[in-house]
Amino acid sequence: MVHRFLEIMAERGGDWVASDHNVALYIGLGLAAAQKGEPALLWDEDGTVVSFNLWCTMASPFEMRWRTLWAIGSYTLSSHEHRKIASMVRLECLEMAKKLGFERVTGPVHLANEKGRKVFAGEWDAFPVAEIYERFL
Repeated sequence: MVHRFLEIMAERGGDWVASDHNVALYIGLGLAAAQKGEPALLWDEDGTVVSFNLWCTMASPFEMRWRTLWAIGSYTLSSHEHRKIASMVRLECLEMAKKLGFERVTGPVHLANEKGRKVFAGEWDAFPVAEIYERFL
C-alpha cells in the first residue's frame, strides 16, 4: 500500500522513489509518530488497512513560531475511494492535533498534484504560503 502511495506521489511530482528502502522509512516514520501520539492514523475494514494519513513533527534546529505538524501524506485504496474515508481520517487527525496543542499543519503539494491541491484548498480551506523553485543541473 505504501509502495503504491509513493508511486502515485512520484507521478504527481513528488521526489520520493517508490523503493523498498523508502517504504520502510515511511512506515518507520508513521510508527514513530503513532508511538508519540501524533496523528498517524490507519483506517481498517475487516482487518485490512484501506487508508492512512500521516501527520508528524519534524526535527528542526530553528525555533518555530507555531507548534507544527507536517502532512507527510495520505492514501486510500482505489477500491475504497469516493466513500469519504480519507476525509474522515483527516478530520480525526485535525481533532487530535488540536487536542495535542498543535497550531498548524503544513506540507508540500506539487503543482502537478491537482487532487491534492483541491483537497487542501477546498476541503481544508488552506492556502499556499510559498513557492518552491527548482532547476535541474
